[in-house]
Amino acid sequence: MSYEYIREQHGIDVSIGQVVQSQITGRYGVVRQEGMKKDYIRVQFEGDRFHQNCLPRELEFKEYRLMAC
Repeated sequence: MSYEYIREQHGIDVSIGQVVQSQITGRYGVVRQEGMKKDYIRVQFEGDRFHQNCLPRELEFKEYRLMAC
């Protein structure tokens, strides 16, 4: 339940499917299911095959979500 930990510790509401932008690279991605590292958010960036673990402070959270088709 890493996203619960992030909500409690950082005050950031993280939702699976939420669109984010990296403040480091400027790339857009989508939040994926929680991993084992409670301080990190799993993000799959556009064009990448696999997810990356990102710190919450490295991401800008967008208002919209990716909808499943």
